[in-house]
Amino acid sequence: MKKTFTLAVALIFIWGYSSATTAEDVKLPKSVENKLKEVSAQTGHHGSADHLIGIISNYVSMSKQTNAKQGITLQPFMNEMINKYWDMNTWNYNSRTLYIYDNNQVNTDFYEYQWINNQWEVTGHAVYTYNAQSMPVSILFKTWDGSAWTDFYQIDITYNANNSPSQYLLKINFLGSWMDFLKIIFTYNTQDQLTELLYQEYDMITTTWENDSRSLFTYDANGWETEELIQAWDVGAWVNDEKSASTYNAQGYVTEKIWDWWYNNMWETSSRLTHSYDAQWNITQTLEEYWSTGTWAENWLYTYTYDGLNRLLEELTQMWDGTAWENDEIDIWTYGLPVGINSIKTEQLNINIYPNPASTFTTVEFTTESSTEIAISILDATGRFVSKETGILYKPGTHTVTIPTSELTSGYYFLTLRNQAGLLSTKKLVIF
Repeated sequence: MKKTFTLAVALIFIWGYSSATTAEDVKLPKSVENKLKEVSAQTGHHGSADHLIGIISNYVSMSKQTNAKQGITLQPFMNEMINKYWDMNTWNYNSRTLYIYDNNQVNTDFYEYQWINNQWEVTGHAVYTYNAQSMPVSILFKTWDGSAWTDFYQIDITYNANNSPSQYLLKINFLGSWMDFLKIIFTYNTQDQLTELLYQEYDMITTTWENDSRSLFTYDANGWETEELIQAWDVGAWVNDEKSASTYNAQGYVTEKIWDWWYNNMWETSSRLTHSYDAQWNITQTLEEYWSTGTWAENWLYTYTYDGLNRLLEELTQMWDGTAWENDEIDIWTYGLPVGINSIKTEQLNINIYPNPASTFTTVEFTTESSTEIAISILDATGRFVSKETGILYKPGTHTVTIPTSELTSGYYFLTLRNQAGLLSTKKLVIF
């Protein structure tokens, strides 16, 4: 598979919006990607390297301010993302992300799972911290080793006077101690457009921050990005590495992006991204090609499917095998309450739990506006299911369900209700 974990969806909730494709993301310098892979291996998190690269890339990408249109789609109340890979002519489960909200419907954390031995096994847990302006100021990510949680990394975020990110500080837990590792510094022009990303690595020997690489962004009179230039720091000077050039249609949407790489002191064509859109300007397809012997050759194809509210439902990734497109992986998203779009009436699963804290039993009270199947589940603090029921059909009205809890150990849990439409409500349950 080209990618083993998709984390963009987790970051959607931080800024509230997501591009329909990651094709327009800021490209991380290769040296930064390599360092993230190395530190993942050194700290015993080999399987989390792609995860860490993904989260850094998406954090940076969604902070980039530009007037260029790239198929921006509102993604409210995402509940779950499931990744499947194609093998032996069938789709197989790979990973799953479950999102947790507080009573104000703010995404507070998410759990990651891997499909192991025909069941979901929890592997990671991320917790967000917000400031008074509801802007994220940190994300703490932990991994599960089968018996205990281990801190892996933390990203601290600071903002400028315009509430645009000014710095990301990545810290890694190494042998039980937090270690500064990577700093990303943002520079903007007077229109608050991102003009430079400076990547610095912490040198533990000199205890100073050292330049690693940088990305420079150029805009036209419309405020649309025309070039992204990546340079590496080499012996006290900036050296060219890669650059891109974007093309737009009459409506101002990116239709093509060509990447060049610096080789033998000259630019060589490398790859091309071509986008297609639907009538609502959602990106429906992205074709990735590489330049080979004077012509473009197919490489990857990304196809996107949306619901009636323009929410991304599926991202299908296919690889060109020389004669036809071969399935590679698919990401599938489910959502809860859609809000703020043409005042669409939707059913809300308002729930109440009592007693809470509970000892031997708790009662769940909820109201349905129409006949629907409701599935009730309980997850422990690690994100693993300790109780899971199949859906039961409930008629319109208020219902109460008594759930035995005597076999649960003391601690806090998450009780969730999900209906046929995928609408999810979550409440914290305390057992004493």
